[in-house]
Amino acid sequence: ADALGLPEEQIRVNPCGIGGDFGGKSPAMNVPIAYFLAKSSGRPVKMIMSYIEELVAGNPRHPSFITIKTGVKNDGTFMARESRVIYNGGAYCGFRGRAGLAGSRDAAGGQYHIPNFQIDSYMIYTNNVPCGSYRAPGQPQVAFAVESHTDMIAREMGIDPYELRLKNVVRDGQMSATGARYNHLRGEETLKAAADAADWGTPKSGPYVGRGMSLGQRPQGQSVYSAKVTMDENAQVIYHTLVPETGTGIHTVGRQVVAEDLGVPVEDVKAVQMDTDGGSADSGAGSGSSVGGTHAALGAAEGVRQHLTLMAAEFYGWPEERIMFRGGRVFVEEDAERGVSIKELASKVVAATGAHISFSKVTTAEEPDITCFCAQVAEVEVDPETGEVNLKKFVTAHDVGTIHNPITHQGQIDGAVIQGVGYALMEELVSDAGHISSLSMGDVKTPSINDIP
Repeated sequence: ADALGLPEEQIRVNPCGIGGDFGGKSPAMNVPIAYFLAKSSGRPVKMIMSYIEELVAGNPRHPSFITIKTGVKNDGTFMARESRVIYNGGAYCGFRGRAGLAGSRDAAGGQYHIPNFQIDSYMIYTNNVPCGSYRAPGQPQVAFAVESHTDMIAREMGIDPYELRLKNVVRDGQMSATGARYNHLRGEETLKAAADAADWGTPKSGPYVGRGMSLGQRPQGQSVYSAKVTMDENAQVIYHTLVPETGTGIHTVGRQVVAEDLGVPVEDVKAVQMDTDGGSADSGAGSGSSVGGTHAALGAAEGVRQHLTLMAAEFYGWPEERIMFRGGRVFVEEDAERGVSIKELASKVVAATGAHISFSKVTTAEEPDITCFCAQVAEVEVDPETGEVNLKKFVTAHDVGTIHNPITHQGQIDGAVIQGVGYALMEELVSDAGHISSLSMGDVKTPSINDIP
């Protein structure tokens, strides 16, 4: 609306399914171009960028300059930390620069208990390509610096890197370095799981083989989530959501949540993407969709189920508090013979009320009191003559709570690990005097399946 000079209520966005987003496709820099072309021509305009254009103007992560100083007791206990983070925001200071600044805070020590903590973060205007919001904005850069710094401390003090992390990981009842108090912390368990799976502490297989470890944490983002669930006379369910499908499978997860609550097969639940006139829009940012988005879906499904429960009690004389929904049937708890199909009940309700059963729910994700941990161990072999690094083994352990969909969950982990390997060992977006010179995927050198153990 600001770019086009129009009132916000005159703008309607119809999200479509996209893949490989992770925030990288959130900047709307091409929207005004398409709008003015459409307005001038009187025709719909579709804008597609080539690979070269994507690389030249792809809003990459912010390059950064990071300094960290930590005060440590003789036994390895962290007592104080001072951090300074300077991000290269590019021209116009990039997109969503403030999100990157906030990310630096969590990554600079949120996984550790450090009683005294200070961080200064800056987003600097430069004559480079504007940087953007991508996969935990501002955090990976700082996380890499912090964990490298942790290894330096361990080496300087002669302490095992695993033992140093285990000693300082934030635990229940403690305040994190960033001042947060979380509940049900599982950082210690996550760290131990990674170390055990990687055989940390056992002899290495060769003289040029080394192991490295890292620990991180990240709370989910905050947003407003809207959902509506409707059921017709055939018990066919439509799950309306404003959370866009960006390749993560979030619509599938929402369908699963709705289906489980209503006791119907997932195949009977259809996900429909609402436009921005349908309610409070959500971008799917901040890794919050599986928490906040599904809570809205669950709330809407519960509203439909409660209405069906009231009607079933009225139609059949069943005790309301004992009515169950499972396996496509509605029945009385501990008396399954007293039951009907959900389709039969839905048909009677629609006939009686003259309308489909429908319920909407809006939820607001407030500052979370939980956070999630990730611990990783890499084992590499280095060729002493060429310096070539061969990744022999990679272990990653995650504290994730309840997994809605194991397949998509594992896909997220696998994809992120492969991407991390690329960042660490292969990929480089070269900038020369403010211009990107890596103009092909061959120049950028993203990893293939042959590069992953």
